[in-house]
Amino acid sequence: MEYSIVLSKVKVSTVVDWCVDKTMNRKTLLCFSLSMFLFLMLAACGGSSGDSSGSGNQISANYKSCSSNYFMTQSPISFSELWGITPLGTLNPPDHTQPTRHTYWYAGDPGNPPPVDQLAYVYAPGDIRVFEVQKVTYDPSWRPYQTDYSMRFFICDDVWGYFNHLMVLDESFEAMVGEFPNDNCETYSTSTETVTQCTKQLALDIPAGTLLGTVSYYGTLDFGMDDNRVNHTLANPNRFGFIRNAVCPMEYFVESEKDALFSITGRWDGSVQRTAEPRCGQVSFDEPGTAAGAWVLDPVDPNVFLESISVALAKDSIDPSLYAFSVGNIGSNVDAQVLTFTPNSSGTTNRAFEDVTPDGNVYCYNVGGGLSIALQMSDRSHLLFDVQSSDCSGGAVISASAIRLQR
Repeated sequence: MEYSIVLSKVKVSTVVDWCVDKTMNRKTLLCFSLSMFLFLMLAACGGSSGDSSGSGNQISANYKSCSSNYFMTQSPISFSELWGITPLGTLNPPDHTQPTRHTYWYAGDPGNPPPVDQLAYVYAPGDIRVFEVQKVTYDPSWRPYQTDYSMRFFICDDVWGYFNHLMVLDESFEAMVGEFPNDNCETYSTSTETVTQCTKQLALDIPAGTLLGTVSYYGTLDFGMDDNRVNHTLANPNRFGFIRNAVCPMEYFVESEKDALFSITGRWDGSVQRTAEPRCGQVSFDEPGTAAGAWVLDPVDPNVFLESISVALAKDSIDPSLYAFSVGNIGSNVDAQVLTFTPNSSGTTNRAFEDVTPDGNVYCYNVGGGLSIALQMSDRSHLLFDVQSSDCSGGAVISASAIRLQR
C-alpha cells in the first residue's frame, strides 16, 4: 500500500501553546527558554525514550531488499539549520550511563539563541516505510514541553531507524497517522521523570523529502538505527540488549551526504569534530573476561531503572584516546559523573580497561580532584569498584567499602 502526502507547514501556534499555560506568561517564557537552551544542550535529552527504542529483539519487514548500504539521500534537517551532530556513545549518567545508541542532531546557532517558537523542519531522509509512531508524555516535565513524538521506519528489510523528540507532526502526516489508541500505552520511570508512550502501528510508505514534523531549536532530534546484520558482542546478553544491532545512521547515506554529515559530527556546538575511526563513535565496549564495558550494581534492584544503577568502562565519544568511567547512581561519591584519563598499556596505574582481567591485581586510576578509583575483578563476571580520597602514587588497595558490580 502506498500513500501520497501533501506537504504543509506545521502550525507554529501549536508549538507556542505547549509552553504558555496558566502558570507561565510569555515574558517569563522568553527568559526561561534562553536558560533552558544550554541546559538542554548539555543534558542531551537524558531520560528520553531513545534507548528504549530497541529491546534487543530484531525487527524486520517484507519491504525491500538491503542490496546496498546506501539507502538515504538527504539530511533530515536542512544543512542551513543543522549546527552539529554528536556521535554514538555519548555518556550522560545516570539516565544515559551506558554509551548512547543514537546520534543527536542540533539545529540553530548556540551562540545566537533564536526566538522560542523557532523550529527546524524534519524530512524523510530517504524512501522509508513508517511502521510505528509514538506520542510521548513526560511527567513532571523538566523540559520546556510535556509531549513530543517518536517514529520508527524501515529503510530496507533488515535496517530500521527512529526519530525521537519531534515537537509537532506535520498536519498531513498527522492525518495519515490518525488517533493514538488508549489501550496501547506503557509507562516507565527514569531517575528524573515518568514517561508514558502511546503507540500506533502503521505501514506508511513515505517518499524521500516528505515533511514529517519539526524539532525545536531548544532541543535535539535523536536519530538512531539498527541493522539486523550487525551483532555487537555483549558480555551478558541479558543486559542492554537494545545496543546489539545499533549502527551509525550516517553510514547509510549516499557518499556526498555522508561526507557532509561527518564534517559536523563531534561536540554538540560544532566546535570540535571527531576525527578518529569509526567517525560515528561506538556503542559497545564489552570485552568478555575483562573490565571493559557495561556493569551493573550487585545485587540488581528490579524496581530501579537499570541504566541508572550501572557503570560503563568505555571511551570518550569525541576523543576515544581518552578512556572514561561513566558512573550511575551506585552509592559512590562520584555518582552521575563522567571521569576520563589517558590509558597506559602496562602496569597497574591507568591501565586500559581491556587489559584488566581477574588476575588478582588491583588497578588504580587517577581521575582528578585528588581522587582515584581502584578496580579489581574477582572473576569474569564481578568487579569491585572503590573510590579513594588519594591519587595512585601510593598504590591502591580494595577497601571494605568497595562497591560490588556484576555483568
